Amino acid sequence: MLWSNSLAVPELATRIQRERRADLETTTGLLAQLFFCAEILAVPPGHGPLAEPARREADRLLESLKRRHR
Repeated sequence: MLWSNSLAVPELATRIQRERRADLETTTGLLAQLFFCAEILAVPPGHGPLAEPARREADRLLESLKRRHR
């Protein structure tokens, strides 16, 4: 949740990713991040300062999950 709320500040989001890598790069971690991106995009529907970063991250996370499960 901390990571998803930091998406509007890319440097902070990157730092959280780096420091919590062991947790966030697991399949469960990737799915949790994707869940939080979906929540950001759901209400209000895709607006606000986190919307565009959440879309980009959701795309990245989906690609990571696809590669992991090929």
